[in-house]
Amino acid sequence: MKNNKQKETEMLPEYDFSKGVRGKYHKAYKEGTNIVILEPEIMKEFPDSKSVNKGLRELMRLRDRRHREKIKKIVNTKQRKSSVNRRSKKKIQRSKVGK
Repeated sequence: MKNNKQKETEMLPEYDFSKGVRGKYHKAYKEGTNIVILEPEIMKEFPDSKSVNKGLRELMRLRDRRHREKIKKIVNTKQRKSSVNRRSKKKIQRSKVGK
């Protein structure tokens, strides 16, 4: 009869590693990996790591574009305000000269 410790470490018959490749992910793991658990509805849209990476890259691209547009809008607003201030100062200087 087997003792309890042997039962815990014994492989079950349904485990089949006959087509397994030793060290298949060793290099990637060594370089650093990030394992994420996706919820079922997300897995339907992104079934593999390639599709997840593609979707995340697209999201980053959109975020960067939005960020650039925001900065451009802020810069344009500041330039317009600066331009208005310069025109106002010139008008004030002209009115002082005319007096």
